[in-house]
Amino acid sequence: DAFNFWKLIRRKSIIISLVFVILWLSLSSNLLHFFKTETIFPFILFSPILLLILAYSTDRGFLSSRLNFVMLGMLAVVEPILKLAFAFIFVLLGLKAWTYAAIPLSVSIAFILGWIFVLKGKKESKEVVHEETKIFPKKFFYASLMSGISAVIFLNLDIVLAKHYLSAKDAGLY
Repeated sequence: DAFNFWKLIRRKSIIISLVFVILWLSLSSNLLHFFKTETIFPFILFSPILLLILAYSTDRGFLSSRLNFVMLGMLAVVEPILKLAFAFIFVLLGLKAWTYAAIPLSVSIAFILGWIFVLKGKKESKEVVHEETKIFPKKFFYASLMSGISAVIFLNLDIVLAKHYLSAKDAGLY
């Protein structure tokens, strides 16, 4: 059924994410020089995003397939509000250098909330599934995965390049 399929894909996505996190952490010293930063801590702090983002996407996909648009809308609104709230709190507490920690915190809370929504909205369906519908649509999955990844790269690559090629002040202004 759909819920068991969600559990399988989610488990695999977490395993894949663990590989990305290990690779990310092993390359962190090289990234330190690439981004001209003095501490490795931002790279370590970013690793929970890499760990959770695929499972979070799986949860959102499951909610979308179940037509739970209210819950999807709540996730779409809660995550940026949390990001802004955490950044505001860090600045208010005088921890301006920690404002980037708002990103992994907001993603982590949205991940937990999405997981709760999936578990809460779980419905056991009694519909008959034909054998030909049990085949996983690999071509569609890879096409949609590449589409999502390319959208993220397109929307964020300029910021990465600005951080690399511009001074810290100019990158912040950008």
